Amino acid sequence: NAYDTRIKNPIYVVYDPVTEQRYANRDAAGTTGLDARLSLGSKRTTVLAGYGLNRPVSQADSLAWPTDSTFTGTMGLPEQRAYLVLAWDALPALTLRGQATWREATRTIQELNGGTYGPVLWPEELVFNAGLTWRPRNSNRLSINADCRNLTDVNRTIPGPTGDVVTPFALNGRTWNLGITYKFIQ
Repeated sequence: NAYDTRIKNPIYVVYDPVTEQRYANRDAAGTTGLDARLSLGSKRTTVLAGYGLNRPVSQADSLAWPTDSTFTGTMGLPEQRAYLVLAWDALPALTLRGQATWREATRTIQELNGGTYGPVLWPEELVFNAGLTWRPRNSNRLSINADCRNLTDVNRTIPGPTGDVVTPFALNGRTWNLGITYKFIQ
């Protein structure tokens, strides 16, 4: 999947340390890129893999770019991301699952020291999830799921893709889940 999303003359929130924020019209904003996905399956195994790449549109004005010339991405968005999912039916009633997701480092404008503002690098993230599904007596209706998300307890954030010094949203660390599903209708 290739894409090119463009917005002409968008209204954009810009952080101004004097007025605290203001709205500005931009010439252009948007991203261009590609997403690729591979899916393989057999009777007992499923493999999914994906990769994504994005860049600012060529006509994006300077608000989409931090002042550091070594960074070519869009503020708040990783340029690259990838995932790998594996599922294996170890037994007819037991499925084991694993997932790895990766996000490249990204940047936002944040308050630095003493009221100055500038680009801040948010580190890349590599997150692992694992789980299992048990179907008692090979039931097609009842399943019990147990999983651990963020196995290695990575410190995760979702930075906002704006230049307005919004504090990034912190995500949960390691999380354990247990779920029971019953399908009343097949």
